[in-house]
Amino acid sequence: MNDLHQASVDSVKAGGGPFSAAIIAPDGMVMAFGVNRVVPGHDALAHGEVSAYREALARARLREEYRDITDLSGFTLVTSSMT
Repeated sequence: MNDLHQASVDSVKAGGGPFSAAIIAPDGMVMAFGVNRVVPGHDALAHGEVSAYREALARARLREEYRDITDLSGFTLVTSSMT
């Protein structure tokens, strides 16, 4: 959770929003972090959750046991907001 909070802090320092997300695989491995890049990226879909989902799906396909997945069913989404 400290890494997730730090991702929110770093996002703000880089001009992004104070929101971050992580996707955790069923085996407990953190597959990806994502941060809110809506404003700096001029992309209404660049929320932390969406960014993390995209990255996690790409990384999951590199692992043999997840090579053919099309979604992240069974994975866990964790979110954070810098306060």
